[in-house]
Amino acid sequence: MKITGIMKKAYEHKKIILSSAITFVILLMLFPLILNYTFFNFKVDSTNGDLTIWAPFFATYYGAIIGLVTGFLL
Repeated sequence: MKITGIMKKAYEHKKIILSSAITFVILLMLFPLILNYTFFNFKVDSTNGDLTIWAPFFATYYGAIIGLVTGFLL
């Protein structure tokens, strides 16, 4: 009986961590869009800059996230 109670608590703890991690990743993915719409431009229908400006930003941003996750998992 005691083992199942411990396992149930561990499962619930893992579920909370997983849902928090998923929420964090979604927020990380939406951060560039939120940044553009709130700080650079108050109109939602357009973006500032062109592809030559945003492409390196996204490459660096998501590369850092992938490097962080890879380093954490190793």
